[in-house]
Amino acid sequence: MLLDINNKRVNRNPHREEFNLWRARISDADFQAMEQAIDDFCDDHNEFRSSFMPGQDPAIGALFPALTIACDGNEEQAGFFFGNIVWRVVDDRTDEWYFNRPDKDDEHPLGTFYWRRNT
Repeated sequence: MLLDINNKRVNRNPHREEFNLWRARISDADFQAMEQAIDDFCDDHNEFRSSFMPGQDPAIGALFPALTIACDGNEEQAGFFFGNIVWRVVDDRTDEWYFNRPDKDDEHPLGTFYWRRNT
């Protein structure tokens, strides 16, 4: 479950139109493999920044080119697509996660920062 810092549920479908376009261009197998790789990553980490995941996890990194292809070779759009997938995977989990989007002056301006609620 994904919550904002005020403990409120978030919109599971941000950027729905773009997401649906990109999702239609990727095979079910590649999409499901990416979802599983992200979910596995979440199992092993209590916090992370989404933009660093492909470089930190070989399974995610190996699957990332399929996202770029789905985005007609546009790596920036592939990054946005990836961020949407991360968002959905984290929201679908049963454990509680929070997020913080970076400010333009943030040290790491790309990628959302996620952390798991301590239980």
